[in-house]
Amino acid sequence: YKNQKIDIHISALIFGFLSTIALTFAPLWHKNRSSLWGTVSLSWGGFFDVTNRQYKINEDKQRSLSPGFWDDNKRATEILKDIKLNEYWLHLYEDTESAVEDFAVLFEFWKDGDATEEETKEAFEKALAAIEDTEFKSTLNQPEDELPAVLQINSGAGGTESQDWAEMLARMYRMYGEKQGWKVTEIDWQ
Repeated sequence: YKNQKIDIHISALIFGFLSTIALTFAPLWHKNRSSLWGTVSLSWGGFFDVTNRQYKINEDKQRSLSPGFWDDNKRATEILKDIKLNEYWLHLYEDTESAVEDFAVLFEFWKDGDATEEETKEAFEKALAAIEDTEFKSTLNQPEDELPAVLQINSGAGGTESQDWAEMLARMYRMYGEKQGWKVTEIDWQ
């Protein structure tokens, strides 16, 4: 009886997870693929378009090795920026795909009795977090989203408490930017 209860609980989690995947990425999948796990990397198309991104990375890297590459500095910089951007999205996709596949394998192990419910649920949560992170980041895919930003924090009236609060906010934003791998500089501090 206990195994049936766990099976129902895990099955409900699986159904919710697969529903999340389907609703999140369904517009990106091609309908001509029969297997979800085995061919997802080739079939996502749309924004991720893994095959074309890999091809573009290889093509741009070959261009960067050609003589005279740096003769046009603006063009060379743009090509290197494209390589970095495509590698970022490819890495994000691969991490998400890996988390989903790890969960699918662990779920199969759990059904066979070789994994615990806690391990399976942890893998589920990790895969779900990876999908949500990828979904959020994929909304920030316009050229304007890569532009730098200037953040101004004013403590306003309130004395030392408002100054302390402004310093905490500045520290929080600085740490967040550094964690994201962004270049963070202070232009002016008063």
